[in-house]
Amino acid sequence: MKIAFQMDPIGPIDIAADSTFRLAEE
Repeated sequence: MKIAFQMDPIGPIDIAADSTFRLAEE
């Protein structure tokens, strides 16, 4: 449960970071 809780936020954060990075590049 602890591992799942730690891994769960990685998805949304990674997607948000990728979107921000793409916007910054453009």
